[in-house]
Amino acid sequence: LVSDMEMIAGCHYDPDEVIYISQLLQEVQEKGVSELTKSRRYNLRKYKNVVIGKDLVEWLIEHEFAPDVEAAVEIGRTFVEYDYLYHVANEHHFENEYLFYRWSHDNPNVPVGPTAMSSVQDCGVTMSGTLLVKKKYRIKERFFVLNQAESQLLMFETEFSNSPIEIFDLSQIACDVRETGECKTGYYCFVLESIEKKGGFQLILCAPRSSIQEEWLQKLTEAGARFKEEEMEPSEASSIFEFSCMDINGEMIDLSIYAGKVCLVVNVASE
Repeated sequence: LVSDMEMIAGCHYDPDEVIYISQLLQEVQEKGVSELTKSRRYNLRKYKNVVIGKDLVEWLIEHEFAPDVEAAVEIGRTFVEYDYLYHVANEHHFENEYLFYRWSHDNPNVPVGPTAMSSVQDCGVTMSGTLLVKKKYRIKERFFVLNQAESQLLMFETEFSNSPIEIFDLSQIACDVRETGECKTGYYCFVLESIEKKGGFQLILCAPRSSIQEEWLQKLTEAGARFKEEEMEPSEASSIFEFSCMDINGEMIDLSIYAGKVCLVVNVASE
């Protein structure tokens, strides 16, 4: 257990804290924290080998690992951040609540790591955050971590997930990243796709602001993705009033509504 703890120390972890947490974890195990681990039911579903957050807080205080609730919660959060405890539904950090958590070593059949939290701590990470993923008519929120050093994009269900849903290797797969108008209303989207159609992939990712969209595009290209300008058919339009565009709220508008008015056209996408 302790040797595994020492192995996950990333560049943003304090070496002294790594030693302290590994010693604390060993002491907690020796004191019998496993007595809290049981199978429990919630909403007709059975969860094996889980510990309740509130029970763990009380146990840490009772066994003098923490002087109060706040300190006990901080210990639990540290265990989560070091990949040794996780919420069974990957939806919560550690809380002093009736929430189910599981020690990673109590469920060897479920892949654990790299977790979302430990991935963010990696030295090569240049960006992370939540984006919407659009697939046909379904839109889901996902947490992404971009590791430029490894040229990888990791996709997690949430920021508390104990393992990624998928890892996209930008160095091994020729990727295109481009802007797209196929987007959720009010969002700014871009596409990450493989050039190879057979066995390839395509992700439509939606950001809440244009500045976030631009930052992701920049960081992805720096990590190895190739930026691809969206191909447009040549137009024989005689004026800008024959075009449509997206306004600041993400809504498509017809520029003809400005006919007869003075318009200033500014290119904001070039350096």
